[in-house]
Amino acid sequence: MSNWTNDLRIASPVLKANGYRKDRTNGSHTIFVNDKGDVISLPKSINIMLWRREVKAHNLVGGFEIISKLKSK
Repeated sequence: MSNWTNDLRIASPVLKANGYRKDRTNGSHTIFVNDKGDVISLPKSINIMLWRREVKAHNLVGGFEIISKLKSK
């Protein structure tokens, strides 16, 4: 399975649209938090299965649309 390039640049608008903001960066992971206190930790290099899991777990609107646009061939 291939990794996306510029992963956080692609995923950040979806997270912001769902009420998440960048809280901090810890090593290779960036931590996003929303007003309810939900936390999403994403590595710099996000593979498709990890993104799908986060979309389902946090009910991210628009998360699956970027998979279809950015899936590595």
